[in-house]
Amino acid sequence: MTASPNPARERQKVVAIVGLTRCGSTLLDLALGTQPGIVGLGEIATVLRPDTAGIPRTASCTCGKVETQCNFWAPMRSLLDRHASADADEKYRLCLRMFQDQFGAGTVLVDSSKSIRSVQILKQIEHVDLRVILLVRDVRAWIVSRLDDRAGNPAKFSTDGVYVRNLHYHFGRTASAVAWMIPWLTRSPLYYGCLWHLQQWRLLRRLQALGVSGYLASYEMFTRAPEQEMRRILSFIGVDQGAGINLSASRSHIIAGNPNRDAPGRREHISYDDRWQGRSDWRLPFVLPWVRKMNQQLVYENHGQLLDS
Repeated sequence: MTASPNPARERQKVVAIVGLTRCGSTLLDLALGTQPGIVGLGEIATVLRPDTAGIPRTASCTCGKVETQCNFWAPMRSLLDRHASADADEKYRLCLRMFQDQFGAGTVLVDSSKSIRSVQILKQIEHVDLRVILLVRDVRAWIVSRLDDRAGNPAKFSTDGVYVRNLHYHFGRTASAVAWMIPWLTRSPLYYGCLWHLQQWRLLRRLQALGVSGYLASYEMFTRAPEQEMRRILSFIGVDQGAGINLSASRSHIIAGNPNRDAPGRREHISYDDRWQGRSDWRLPFVLPWVRKMNQQLVYENHGQLLDS
């Protein structure tokens, strides 16, 4: 059963956050959800993926309810169940329709999927007014975050773990050729340093090819001066800033995103994760001049700039 044709819809402004895993997209989604007229939905692409349809729906939404009781995701999941065979484009249209019905077309939708595929889909939907934020994080902090995730969740990085399953979903047979190496590769800081550089380069190239309106945001700058950076981001989106950034009052409905989003203290205030500053395991990849140069340019020199289309 596929989705029925969509009737004419009002124009919908959507902000798509693009970036790498653990770049701070969930935090930015929550922060944007504190501003008037903005509601975030977390990693929409993850929810719409067919291989996640059978996962038990016990996730907690950032609205304070479990997924099955969330005012948005409970009816949205029911709608998706009725259109289980629809493709990603059709499912995204259903999500936009549900969003407009619940929050109104004048409300800005934030998708923190970090997915170029989501940007491609949104760009093709005729009534979407798309804004893209490329969120980057210092390669040193990113390496340490990935290494800690690897150490704390070894099963996730096994040959049949979540990490490899995600590779299969995004890259198909190409991932099969390297799956046997993942348990070894993911222990290496050098692997993550090179991966950071390659993925940032690919994101920049693909956004340029798509010709979308893009804004370069830095996790470091946002967490160190959130009010100032929020003003810049909201100016890019085209909405007025509210009274402040109160994460506990965010209107975002996130069921797929950083699993620690509701950990004690996480939503009391915005703070910078500085674990890497007391570590040395990031030093080897940071010696590579191309990694160091890109990190300096994206995170510290060019943040706040518009991306060339």
